[in-house]
Amino acid sequence: MKKWISILILLFSLPSFSQEIVGKWKYKYFIYDGQEYPPSNPDLDMRFEFTQDGVSILRWQVLGQTEFCERKALYAFHTADLIYQKNVWAHPGNHMSCGSDPDMQLGRESLTPFRVLGPNLELILQLNGKPYVYIFERLVP
Repeated sequence: MKKWISILILLFSLPSFSQEIVGKWKYKYFIYDGQEYPPSNPDLDMRFEFTQDGVSILRWQVLGQTEFCERKALYAFHTADLIYQKNVWAHPGNHMSCGSDPDMQLGRESLTPFRVLGPNLELILQLNGKPYVYIFERLVP
């Protein structure tokens, strides 16, 4: 219980910069080395949801298959363009391969540069020292 209280104190003591990220987002494509690329698997359905109360849900699966990966994290804005997340729950029905993905591991903490541009959410990672940008499109309720 003390651990949860400490996490919540940390999250809610960080500044809250943007409500633009709140909502549901679907992965569309990525940008690497200045070039746009479609998903490596066109049937990949990857979604992020950021709730008003500081919870993010990441889920993906391949359309037509029953296997999936899903986790919940607590999130807060570290700065106006940097989001902090700490994974706090993994779906008990996750496929066994999910555990090898750091994004699905309980307790994992991350700081990820992001920006919201129009209908798109950009999550900016690094690959071989170059920006690797996941582009998600806002889903209209």
